[in-house]
Order: sequence, then structure tokens, then C-alpha cells
Amino acid sequence: MSSKKISSNAVTSKPARAKTTIRWEKQLDEPEKLGWTLTVPMPKKYKVSKRTNNLAKPIRRDVAHLSKPFPTQIPPGVLKHKASKRILELSEPRHVADPFPLNVRTNPFVVSPGALKYKATKRTKELAEAKEYVNNHTRDDPFGISPAALIAKPKQRIIELAKPKNIHFLPSIF
Repeated sequence: MSSKKISSNAVTSKPARAKTTIRWEKQLDEPEKLGWTLTVPMPKKYKVSKRTNNLAKPIRRDVAHLSKPFPTQIPPGVLKHKASKRILELSEPRHVADPFPLNVRTNPFVVSPGALKYKATKRTKELAEAKEYVNNHTRDDPFGISPAALIAKPKQRIIELAKPKNIHFLPSIF
């Protein structure tokens, strides 16, 4: 037997509730479902499992579970109420600007006169120039074989893989 020390809090605190009891309580709260019958002829070997049968049943909700009575009762004081000025203002829809502006230009790509008179600064001109990159990856003969590859001695498996597959030529096809 192990000799574990029990703290004073463990003795006085409430014991933890088993999680399985919550699951059973949920199942008891659910209304019982109706059975499911096969409507389409199925093979004779097929048998409906309990799980499929349970999932196929429609959920029946009790009317007593509704939070509010339906239809809701309208109090008589609301029917006699007169709306204030502010309520009437808020009830009107907002006036939104037209989707298309009225002063549509004939050519939207015309450069404005202010942009034509603008003189670029030295720094703006520097930034406008394209940056030149040095290509370090150029070779004199890009399709040439490197000297190290010419000296290399291949293994037997590499030689075997390098040979073409035997393809049978059938002259009757052509």
C-alpha cells in the first residue's frame, strides 16, 4: 500500500462529480424518438444498426420548452403610443450619394495641369531609375560538361541505368 499524504483541503472540499452522470442526464432530458423503417428495398443481408436507427429518428421538441408564448401578446399601451420627432427622423432611410458622380470626365486618363508643371527632385529621379543587377551565374558554355564530370568513374549500377530500355520494333505497325 502506498502512503500518500492527504491535505486538509482534500478532506473538507466537495468530492468531484463524475462526468458520466452528466451524459446520462442529457440522455434522459431528450424526448424519445420514433422508429425508422426502410422505405427503399434493401438487400436481405442488410440490418439497420441501433446507431443509424437512432440518428434517423426526427427530434420531437416539447411545446413547453419554448421560452416565449407564441404569438406574443402586444400590450395595449404600445398601440396608443405616438412616435417622437427623433424616432420619426430615425425611421426614414439615409440619403446615400449617387453611385456615379455627376461630373464624369470624358477621358479619365488625362494628366492634370499641375502634374505636367511638376519638376522632379534629384532624389526622386534616382529612385525612378531601374536598379542594375550583376548576373554572376553566367557561364561561357552553359551546355558544356564540367571537367570533374569527365574525370568521374561511374559505378556499375549507374552504367546499367544509363542504358536505354529494350524496345521491340514492330515494322508491321508502320
